[in-house]
Amino acid sequence: MVRRRRRIKRGALKGLKSKTGKSKDTGRTKPKVTGASAAGDPRIPVAVPVATIVREKEPEPRELPEGFYRKAIITTIIMAVVVAGIIILYPPLHFRHLLSTIQKGTDTDRKWAAMQIADYGKEAIPPLVKLMETGDDITGRYAAMALARLAALKESLALIQSKRPQTRVNALRVLARVENGAAKQAVIDALADTVPDVRRVACEWIGLSEMREAFDPLLKLIQDTNARVREKAAIALGKISGPEKLPILVEQAATSEDSRVRTALVEILTSDAFSARAADILRYMESRCETATKPAGMTYARLATRIGGPGGENIVMMLLKHDDAEVRAAAVEGVVDLDIRKTTPSLVNMVLSDSEKPCMASAKGLIEFAARGHEDALAIALESHDEFRRYWALQVLATTARSTLIKPAMNLLSDGSDRVRRAAHAALLDAVENKYGLRPKVDPSKVSWENWFRKIDKEIEKLQAIDAKIADIRQLITAKTGYKRAHALCLEAEEALNALTTELVFTPKQSIENKLTRLRQMRYQAFKMQTLRTQ
Repeated sequence: MVRRRRRIKRGALKGLKSKTGKSKDTGRTKPKVTGASAAGDPRIPVAVPVATIVREKEPEPRELPEGFYRKAIITTIIMAVVVAGIIILYPPLHFRHLLSTIQKGTDTDRKWAAMQIADYGKEAIPPLVKLMETGDDITGRYAAMALARLAALKESLALIQSKRPQTRVNALRVLARVENGAAKQAVIDALADTVPDVRRVACEWIGLSEMREAFDPLLKLIQDTNARVREKAAIALGKISGPEKLPILVEQAATSEDSRVRTALVEILTSDAFSARAADILRYMESRCETATKPAGMTYARLATRIGGPGGENIVMMLLKHDDAEVRAAAVEGVVDLDIRKTTPSLVNMVLSDSEKPCMASAKGLIEFAARGHEDALAIALESHDEFRRYWALQVLATTARSTLIKPAMNLLSDGSDRVRRAAHAALLDAVENKYGLRPKVDPSKVSWENWFRKIDKEIEKLQAIDAKIADIRQLITAKTGYKRAHALCLEAEEALNALTTELVFTPKQSIENKLTRLRQMRYQAFKMQTLRTQ
């Protein structure tokens, strides 16, 4: 019933709404329906004709301001002139900026400018040539980079004839980058220049460009009067040489008096480029070891050490018997680097009887090997008349025989050499720490050391006696007999420990306190057991 009433009420409201033309909820008047639909159902809405829709009035077109087209034309002309000016003026301004950057910019900016200025083509050659003629080393370097990109061969060949050495150096940097026979020959000819810097730069660029045609001129420069030229020539020789030049390079490394040349050639001969010929190098050196001069012997020792293997070890051991002391020292260093421990007896003999450099190298080798079993022989060297021999023998013994070094080191505390006395003091400290577990702070004098050792011996004797009493006490308590005797021994041991605490030399106080605590516990246990037994 309720639902039915609601439907009736809803229908009545709809009819009322359509008749009055008003909405109950909004109160707004609906448009009246006219036309053909008036006779029909008033609930059916009728579409409004298009002609009855009110349209807004269209805006009238605005007129352009007076002189608009004239201003537009003038603005366009001005913009065209500006663009044309930029197009015309930018290249010269940019070019001058690049030249200025090459002269005064940072390294990164100079390199960028040298690469950019080459895009201007042949127009950039004359200003760059001027920079080569007047600029410093850095400016000339970057100007040469730009000219090399432009392949300015004719201008560079003219610059190599300049009277100014820096200009010739700058020209070399261009010619070495140009793939041309005339350019290569000009660089090779520069090896004979009168200025060392020109010869040095020529060597560098020949090595970088790998001009194999320059082998013979470079070989002559190994004997140049300038050390830097000799070094750069040796490096360049290694870069342009093939395996067929191996004997010449080894011979130059062996005979050169310049250590830098020998070092450079050794680096080259042990590089990856000659790794396949290592066996040939070792055979060549082995055949000449016995008659090698001092420079050759030192070079052979370094080469054999760098190459290694059984062949290298054999050469190094052969050089231990060389006549020159520095060669023997170099051979000892090779023995240590190759870890040839079977040469230990030879090293001991060199410490005992050789000159200072081989003695020092041998002592360092024995320390490195931590060689043991030769203490008696080395102790003899402590009594030698040679100060360096006593010093190095002491250094070896301080590493390999610390526990037995106390007495010999004490004898050296009054040595005539200050270096030996300091070494003896340091060796004593290490020996005492190794034996007693304590590093004392005492003056390096024989009297102080003797007093210190005397105190240590007394302290050790007292501690041993106390430990023996503690062992007896433990045995009496374990056997459950003699509690009275155990109690008395505890009192005696405690009294001895308390007296020892005031004059400790190296025993930690915590160790004494731990022993006192243990003794008190055993004394209480003995007293308790004795009381129970009496009851």
